[in-house]
Amino acid sequence: MAWAYNRALGASTALIAHGEFAASTLKNVVGVEKILLSSHGDFEPRSAMARVRAEKVLGTNLAPHDPVVSIIGNLKPGKGTDRVIACLPLLRAGGIQLLLVGSPVGNAGLERRLAHFGQSAGVHKAFRRLTIDEEEAAYSASDVVLAVYESGFSSGVIATAHAFGKPVVLTDVGDLKRQALPGDFVLRPEWTNSELLGAIQVVLSRPRCPDSERLESGDKWLAPWRQLAGLISDAV
Repeated sequence: MAWAYNRALGASTALIAHGEFAASTLKNVVGVEKILLSSHGDFEPRSAMARVRAEKVLGTNLAPHDPVVSIIGNLKPGKGTDRVIACLPLLRAGGIQLLLVGSPVGNAGLERRLAHFGQSAGVHKAFRRLTIDEEEAAYSASDVVLAVYESGFSSGVIATAHAFGKPVVLTDVGDLKRQALPGDFVLRPEWTNSELLGAIQVVLSRPRCPDSERLESGDKWLAPWRQLAGLISDAV
């Protein structure tokens, strides 16, 4: 898959990267000389659906008083899912429940690893390709979204979490740190279980921006996307 991916990228006249790490990697590994650099912002602010409706859409039954920490999207290797699962006993001791929503792409043993912790591990899952409503429900039900990647350049998960007003705990890999907001927590790539729990607790303790203020932010979120569109237009 990596070979096919790099070959497709290599056939491009120009590539747009969202950070210096991605630009350097694309130039050195893929061999495309014309790399255009443009940061991107979060997606358009959105209102979260009610918790009751979100649970119904996902088919889950979340504990009403325990914070929900989630991993959303393709649950593929390199996304940190296995390391978070290994942290389950500590998360549960801290009163935190874990929501795993998405398709276990290339991660066939995920169910088996979860089964090791039994039914009372505070894990809620929906293993399937998500519909638009299910994706919205997953972000809506989350108190904190995890993007603890082991590799990667940038993340639509981070941008989507911010669109729903959800804080993110992310790792400092690739160009992910460029997407962090003041309410997020950036972990070192070699984080320990206790560091993950501490990061989640710090994020949960911070005040949240009121939805009214976030949704009435005008078109500030559009600025980086307009810049990106202009860059693409100039490139072609």
